[in-house]
Amino acid sequence: THTMTGKPHSVKERGLAARTLSYLFRRIDDRQGDSSFSVRLSYLEIYNEQLFDLLHGDPDEKQRHPAAKDDRVAKQLLSGSMQIMTTGPGGGVVMSGLNRRMVRTEEEAFACLFEAETNRVIASHELNYSSTRSHCIFTVYIEGRHQAYDESVGATVETVSHAKLHLVDLAGSERIFKTNSTGTVLQEARAINKSLSFLEQVVVALADKQREHIPYRQSQLTHFLKDSLGGNCKSLLIACIWPVASHIEQTLATLKFATRMLRVKNAPTRNDRSGADSVVLQQYKREVQQLRAELALRDTIFRMDNPEKPIPPLAQVHMPFSKEHLAAIRSELETFV
Repeated sequence: THTMTGKPHSVKERGLAARTLSYLFRRIDDRQGDSSFSVRLSYLEIYNEQLFDLLHGDPDEKQRHPAAKDDRVAKQLLSGSMQIMTTGPGGGVVMSGLNRRMVRTEEEAFACLFEAETNRVIASHELNYSSTRSHCIFTVYIEGRHQAYDESVGATVETVSHAKLHLVDLAGSERIFKTNSTGTVLQEARAINKSLSFLEQVVVALADKQREHIPYRQSQLTHFLKDSLGGNCKSLLIACIWPVASHIEQTLATLKFATRMLRVKNAPTRNDRSGADSVVLQQYKREVQQLRAELALRDTIFRMDNPEKPIPPLAQVHMPFSKEHLAAIRSELETFV
């Protein structure tokens, strides 16, 4: 959690999430001349295998729910319609009902990040006085539009690139006999350990190229991260260990999991597509390629028949039809009709 979020009020000790947003908006400012970008943010919390939107938005919405006396109940009511879905030929994962908030500046992005951080579930036990009790996924959705001249169609074409970046804060696995957790904290620890076990099973399956089935749907965490573990993606795991002799078992287990993650190999490609008229442009490209192939075939045939003569212009090869040819074509058409 400290790696991802750092200290909110310390610029020097910012986490990866805040540093990523700063870097992203600097790059966008550098490329404003030839491209335009849109950035959206979402923050999903998986608590006891339930989904919660930490950017649930409209504060007045809680007033319409009489049962929403506290923020946790309100989030559960407002997040009840969320559902993980798999769409598209590439198996991309989307979350219906999850708020994707548009941000235009770095300051707006930080405001969303800090707002969501205040809504997380935190509890204390003997090893950590501020232990996060859920997995949280902060996602940055980026869409870029670039215009460039395409020689294959002889026109300026707009290309749309899109990507998403998941910054995942995994709750740490816990040994119950060391944390002495009871009640709700014990129930949370069991849910955390169970989901982490399912995550490890998915990583092991992905590393085995002979496996046909990957058990993504065993938990909400692995289902939502399906296209970010074994899809068109790059994945990076930061393993946090505690170099204390009394926790050597946990340290070894974490390092073994990190080793398994290293064996997962993906070959990502850019997510580019043409603009709104992509169908027409692709048709034009195919027609141009077909015409070029026909011209190349015509030149080859002419060289075979006239090896010593230069290739004449196209207009001299395709002569107009004679009256006899036109009459024959008209007769065939009438017969056909």
